[in-house]
Amino acid sequence: MSKVVLENVGPVKHFEFEVPATGGVVVLRGRNGAGKSHILDAVQSLVSGDGSVPLRDGQSKGLVQGLGATIKFAKRTTRSGELEVESLVGDVDPAALVDPGVADPERADAARIKALLTLSGVQASPQNFVWNQTKISLPEAETDPVKLAGLAAREYQRLAREQEAAVAELETQLGRLAVVPVEYSGETDANVLEERLIEARSNCEALKRRQADHRQQQQTIEAARAKLAEVGDDIEERLAKARMEYDEASRQQDAAYRLVEDVKARLAEVTRDLDDAGKAVLAAGSKFDQLCTEAERHAELRAAVNPEAWIPEVTEAELAKADQAVAQARDQMAKAALVRQNAETAEERESIQGEAERARTAAGLLRTYAGRCEQALSDMVAKSGTGLFVDGGRLRIATDRGADELFAELSHGERWKTAIDVCVSSVGNKALIVIPQEAWEGIDPINRTRLADFARERAVTILTAECGDGEIEATGL
Repeated sequence: MSKVVLENVGPVKHFEFEVPATGGVVVLRGRNGAGKSHILDAVQSLVSGDGSVPLRDGQSKGLVQGLGATIKFAKRTTRSGELEVESLVGDVDPAALVDPGVADPERADAARIKALLTLSGVQASPQNFVWNQTKISLPEAETDPVKLAGLAAREYQRLAREQEAAVAELETQLGRLAVVPVEYSGETDANVLEERLIEARSNCEALKRRQADHRQQQQTIEAARAKLAEVGDDIEERLAKARMEYDEASRQQDAAYRLVEDVKARLAEVTRDLDDAGKAVLAAGSKFDQLCTEAERHAELRAAVNPEAWIPEVTEAELAKADQAVAQARDQMAKAALVRQNAETAEERESIQGEAERARTAAGLLRTYAGRCEQALSDMVAKSGTGLFVDGGRLRIATDRGADELFAELSHGERWKTAIDVCVSSVGNKALIVIPQEAWEGIDPINRTRLADFARERAVTILTAECGDGEIEATGL
């Protein structure tokens, strides 16, 4: 046995109780307002070294002593001695694992998990939920494992949705990249085919111009033939006759001029003959000039109808062949363009398919990481050594009734047994654990007895309180 003595603590002037060496439960019974909660808080400060002890009104100093340690408090608080028992450190309440006081089952289990990890001394950081250096946004200062697991899972789900949206968009792009069926195995170089089309067009245009020139020439020949028919075939004979007449008239004129000197005396007589001869010369000259012009035109017409000067006729077969060559060149260009387009489309489709596959793989990996968040949290919970684990956001445990039972559905006593187990795992045997009065009063008598036996099995002392009549007294279970 080890005695704990308290003086001037809150409303309590003096109180002392024994802590059994074999462990068990020590219950402080007394009326409301007697100071039970102040005693519990003072003992917790004694064994943990945390918190402050309220001084009784009108007193200058107080004391909490036992288990090898002493706390003296007045204007300042001092703690001395070497504690003989272990205790939960910090603001840790095992009752939060048993009943966190939250109605929503999932939120209640989240509070239980947080309490469990706090009791087990398991700490977390954002890095516990980051895999393969995935870039997710987590608060660097956050240490709440439940919150971190939820934030990380949501971040992974968000990134997965982004990747899945990218996959959907890429698949939409693939749907728009249709390959046009084409049977063509010829030249596909656009420059070569363009040159062929230009050449085919040039040949076709040249043939069409030649055909037009031929038709124009035909019209000219027909007109020349008609004109020749009007002129007649005796043009040479008439020309020769006119030339003879002209030459004769010229000789007569020359003779007349030569006779002028000889016949000046006869001038008056021959003047009439001279005038007549002159008129004849003029008439013959005019006629000669006219026939010369006609002869020149006749020569031109003869040259025009000369078969050796004709433009070769373009046959319909030649034109059809030229048009076919142009059509073939255009068809080859169109098919080659489709072949090139299909090649580019196939290359683009392959690129998009690869990108979509990478995004799909990334989305699947991110979904896996989202699932790992709960597994990581469950692994942390498993460190408590109680058999608890997390599945579907709920705290679960294997019992003799089943391998996957909700912790919240265990009896109050069973949950407290697990909580004590966690505390023992955290602080070891020969520990003193303070449980709030509200938590103890929520345990039924049978489970209280079981809990006391369980505590003795582990040499752990549980200090708690319950409402009763009269002043405070300590009772062991």
